[in-house]
Amino acid sequence: MSGFSSEVARYISNFLEGKREEPPTIYKLVEQICEENEMHLVKVKIYESGGIFRANLYFTGKKDMILRNFRASDAIALATYYSIPILVRKSLLKKIENQK
Repeated sequence: MSGFSSEVARYISNFLEGKREEPPTIYKLVEQICEENEMHLVKVKIYESGGIFRANLYFTGKKDMILRNFRASDAIALATYYSIPILVRKSLLKKIENQK
């Protein structure tokens, strides 16, 4: 996936290596909102919209909630941070295979 800022790519790399000491403020915000509302981020779905990769964030807990149309790079970083599934539409994978 192209279009990641170097900052987000660095966070993802750090999270994959188990370095979670200093997540960005926005990720801490998500964490605090989840704690306050007894919710958990359980999966991220990536899709394409107008040539741009976007993501839906799925939460569960006292109440199920979906946050729609977020930047895919931040959603992938959050999923990496929380070690949750990242789902990608099959059609996107086929496009990538055809480009090789």
